[in-house]
Amino acid sequence: MKLAAANYRAAARTRLDEARCLYGGRFWAGATYLAGRGAEAILRGLLALREPRLESGHDLRDLLARVRRTGMLRERNDAELENAVNEVAVVWRNNLRFADDDLFRWLLRQQKRDRSIGRTPVKGEPEKANAKSVLEACERIISRGDLLWKRLQSNSEK
Repeated sequence: MKLAAANYRAAARTRLDEARCLYGGRFWAGATYLAGRGAEAILRGLLALREPRLESGHDLRDLLARVRRTGMLRERNDAELENAVNEVAVVWRNNLRFADDDLFRWLLRQQKRDRSIGRTPVKGEPEKANAKSVLEACERIISRGDLLWKRLQSNSEK
């Protein structure tokens, strides 16, 4: 099945909504996984606007670099988007879909994200804190992707 750029964009919002539901249900690994898939989807959607033959892995940093090479990003907003992608990429992996709570906890310990997220100490449940951090970063990525999408569509209609 060949996906159009619009399919990726719609999927990004859907995955984010699903991630919020899982977060509300205390399914931290699932919320993290689906939020990351949403971020991946919006980046893939932006690329699909410019590259009809989209071949790529699941590396969010690589996807962002490819979006940057298309010239879609403006310098002043680039850093904020890159920071959000980096926040997600520290925790999110495509194979997180196979992680149960114990494995998710272990992965966070391996990355020392059971103690702090950036400069913020983690109090209570590190799984919850990391899921929240990833979810918020994915919201920023998808919102920025939507703005880019609208700008590109507006420019193409002129």
